[in-house]
This record gives sequence, C-alpha cells and structure tokens, in this order.
Amino acid sequence: MLRRIWTFGRKETAEHWAVFVGLFVVAALLALIRWLSSRADPLAPGQLDAAAAVIMVFTPVAALVLGRRLIVREYQQRTVQFLEALPLRRAEFLFAKLVVGWVVLAGLVFGIINALFLASGEPGMMHWLIVLLKSLGYAGVLWSCAFLLGLVGRLRFALYIFVPLVIYLLETTTAFEIMRFGPFALIDPNTFPYERTALPLRALGESAAASSVLVGLAFTLGLIREGAFAERLANRASPREKSALTLSVFLSLLAVSVFEAKQQPPPFEFSSQEVERSRRWDIEVMYGWPELAPQAVSVIRDTERLFQRAEGLIPITFPAVRIVHNSALDQDDVRAVHLEDRGGVLLHVNLGMAGPARAELLYLVAHDAHTQATDDRAAFESQHWVLDGYASWLVASEDAEYEKRSWGRAVAAMKVAGLASDTLIRFEPLMERVGEQGAAALAFAIFRQLVQQVGPQRAVAVARSVVAESRAVWSGNSEFSAVFEATVGKPWADFIGDARAELVRRGKDLDGEAVRLSTSKATLSVRPGTLGSEVFYVVNGGAPKRQIICQLRHKELPPFDLFVPTKDLGSHPVHWPAGAYRVEGRLRGRYGSGVRVLVALECPVQSLGSSVRLAVSRMELP
Repeated sequence: MLRRIWTFGRKETAEHWAVFVGLFVVAALLALIRWLSSRADPLAPGQLDAAAAVIMVFTPVAALVLGRRLIVREYQQRTVQFLEALPLRRAEFLFAKLVVGWVVLAGLVFGIINALFLASGEPGMMHWLIVLLKSLGYAGVLWSCAFLLGLVGRLRFALYIFVPLVIYLLETTTAFEIMRFGPFALIDPNTFPYERTALPLRALGESAAASSVLVGLAFTLGLIREGAFAERLANRASPREKSALTLSVFLSLLAVSVFEAKQQPPPFEFSSQEVERSRRWDIEVMYGWPELAPQAVSVIRDTERLFQRAEGLIPITFPAVRIVHNSALDQDDVRAVHLEDRGGVLLHVNLGMAGPARAELLYLVAHDAHTQATDDRAAFESQHWVLDGYASWLVASEDAEYEKRSWGRAVAAMKVAGLASDTLIRFEPLMERVGEQGAAALAFAIFRQLVQQVGPQRAVAVARSVVAESRAVWSGNSEFSAVFEATVGKPWADFIGDARAELVRRGKDLDGEAVRLSTSKATLSVRPGTLGSEVFYVVNGGAPKRQIICQLRHKELPPFDLFVPTKDLGSHPVHWPAGAYRVEGRLRGRYGSGVRVLVALECPVQSLGSSVRLAVSRMELP
C-alpha cells in the first residue's frame, strides 16, 4: 500500500510541480516583505510578528489552491475515472491526495517558520517548537477543510456563505468565541509569536479533533456509492439547483439580519465581588471598596425610586444600568460610557464624594435609559430637547437643589446663546454653543414652564409622544410648531416668549459670579506663530473675586461636521487671576496646517456646579 501511495504521490508531484513551486515562491516573497516591514518599524514588538501575519493570511489561500488543483480539478475534468483504473483502492486514492496536499502545505509552513526564525535570531529551541506546532495545527485544520470542500462539488459555494453564518450565530447566541477555539486560538496574533514555555495543549487537541472530523466527513462523502456521489456533485449545477441554492442563501442572510435586529445584546457584567444589586430592576453598582458600600446602596435606592416614578408616567422597558465607582472623577463629574456591542447604560461616578453628583447621575440614568429604550429615536435632534427636559424634570421634581441649579444654568445659557423659537429645534448647535449641561438646563426650563402652564399630564403627553410612541420626528420648526399648538393649545412662539420672560425673572436670583461669567465675552482666532498656526483666545469681562481655572477645549475635526461631545475634547488650562478684567493666551504646537479644529472656551461657576461656555468656533488652520 505504501509503495502504491508513494508512486501516486510522485505522479501528483510531476503533474503539479509548477503550482507547488509557485506557492513556495509566493510564500518566500510574502515572508520577506513582511519581515522587512517589521524590521523597519521601530514600534514593532518583535520580528516574529511577520510569521503570524504570513501564516494567518497565506495558509488559507494555499490550502484552497491545493484543494482546487488536487481534488476539484480531478473530478471536474473526469480524470478521476482514469485513476480508478490504476491498482489503487478508492480509499487509498483519497488518502494519497490527502497526504500530498498535507506534505506540501506543511512544507510551506515549515519553510516560513524556519526562515523567519533564522532571520530574527531567535535562539530558543522550545520557542521554535511551540511556534511550529501551532502553525502546523492551524495548517492541518485548513487543509482538512479544503480537502472536504474539494469533494462537495457545486455545494462548496453555498458552504462559503453558510459556514460563516453558522459561526456568527454561535458567537452571538451562545458563549462560544471563535478566537478561543482550536486553530484560531493557535494563530492568535496576540500570543502566536510570544509563547515560549508552554504548549497550548487544549488548542492543539481541539485542532486535531476538528481535522479528524473534517477528514472523516470527506472520506465518507468520497466513498459513498463507490465515489459516484462525489462525482455527481462535481457536475455543473442545473438551473433548478442554482435557483434553489440562490434562494436558500438569500433566505439565510435575511433570517440572520432579522435575527440580529431582534436580538438584544447582553448587558455589561461586573467581575468584581463588591457589587450592590437591585431586586426589582437590573441595576448594579460596583463600589470597589467596602467603605463605599453604603453609598452604593443609597444609589440603588435613588435609582429605584426614579424608575418607579418614570414607570408611572411613561411605560417603557428600562435597560440594564451599571454604575462604577471612579475615584479619579470630581464631585460633579459623571461620565457616560458608550457600549457599542453591549446592552444597558454604563456610568462612572465618584461615590466617595458626597454632593450634587447624585442628581447629575440620576439625570444621566433617566436620559440614557429612555434613549436606549427607543433605539436612540428619542435623541433625534429636532426632539432631543424634550428628552433632556423631561429627564431633568424627573430628577428636579424630587431634588430642590438640582432644580435651583438647573434654573441657574438655563439663565446662563440664555445669556450666552439667547432663546428664539428655533433654538431648541436645532439642538446640536445649541449643545455645541453652551455645552451639554447648559442645553439640558435650557430644555428643563422649557419643559418646566410647559408643566406650569398646561399641567403635568399634558406636558408628559408631549414627552410620551417622543419617548414612548416615538412618532414626533419633526423635520423643522414649522412642523413642530403645528404639532405643539395642536397638543398644547398655544402657539410655540408665544410659549417661548413666556419662557424667556420667566428666565429673565429668575436671572435676578443669580449670584454675582454667575452673572459676571455669563456676560463675559471671549474671542477665538488663528494666527501664525513660531510653531505653525496657533489658536489665540481673549476673554473680557467682570473680574472674578478669586482665581479660577477655565478650560480651552479643542479637537481635530473630520472633513464633515458632526456634534462633538465635551468628553471627546482635549483640555488646555486657562488661568484667570482674581481681579483681572482681561485674559489672553494661545494654544500652540498641537495641530498642523490644513486641519480643521473645534475650539471652545468655558469657565467653571461654583454655584451652578458646571461651566459656562463663553465661546466656541470651528476653524481651519492655514
């Protein structure tokens, strides 16, 4: 038997030697190019990264090429019938094909690994053995898969689509992670070049099991009815079969897209033991230190009361809420973390500092929970103010101090940006002009005025149309004015006039610091400097009684205009000395010429628990 297989192997080599040599040449060129780029990169962690890149990318291509030449071509050209006339059993013929392809592919991998090891000067024999075994395990599974695909004939194009779909469904619906399984764990670029002492026995075992299953399926398929079934699959598909395959692929893709749209992503889960949990809602607070456990319990209770009140007003399904203690944050600072591939709301807050941060935290919980419950529809620009105003009102109705600060912020925002009938409809420019907290406060003032004039029930009905029913997607000010007048019974322009008068009246209660800063003027400009273009700022206003540290916020912009949250902006401190009526300075050495930047200058107001944004500008540096 071995002699017959040896003779058959020589026949395959003589027939396909050009393909084998071509694969070795391409592998050598890819390894050389990748190694040279790694060597020239001063930030590359190691030159063996080239081995991971070449093995990961080139081996699947080489396996498919070998499968095409050794198996698919044999069946499509009917030369398999000539091979059946040789003194070879069909199982021996399939085994010989398997061995020839494996020897060529293993030789390619062996050559790549040895060449890159010699070029990188790695001295460890154990390291070489581990990398080689992982590469061969990965190559073995790929060749087994290519060997099976070569025998399925016209079905292999459907498998190219169905197999990734199955893997995707496993990853999204179960705990299965493809990068931790067998061959993918072996070729993981984070560990492939660096494991030096321990063999990944589990991954090697899984790869061996996967290769055995694939080879077993291939032999079963190739031996059914003396190989007639495999030969029949090698025939061209009939029009009916093509239609059936196309329809099945289309229906599979449609089913996956529908399934993905309906699937709820799992919420973020804590691994720490220092976590308090709500018994009624999916609320968790990770406090980190035993001393902060009482504060975590208090946050849980406050959030439960908030949800209980909100549930009675607008019935929605609240998402999971995760709150994390972050000792690096200030008293008033609450950070929302966007989770793209996870469900729920994740917020960072400093639990160790008592103060106004609790109300800010509850506002963000209400805001983000209602946003996520509507798949972000409630945060569409034309109606975003309703969401902000309603969420702020929920918290302010139970917290007199938060309500007072919200009115103060709203007055300061109106002094900076004014208040016209279209101010709230264009909410993103408003947030950029006065900051997110200032815009939310102005939205609160409008919603609070709405409650005062028409009562809580009718005001909540307006919020419900946005938050629960999501039907009020207004395209502009005129459309919204019509909807508002039909719902409330009063023209929008008149209502805004009443709200403006109320804010002017409440402005008399602002302290001197808030008035001085909100009426200060700031200008931002670009001038040539010693290190290229520089951003200059000038602030003129009432002299503060104590030194304050303002912030010059800045960020490079893409070619298109989108709203940029404050948390994404860089910060440059601006010291405003006590008694100074004018402050000026520059930001230099940060950006090159030709880039677009967003620059904003804002100063903190202690009584408001937030900053007042004095100026903002989008500019292009020459």
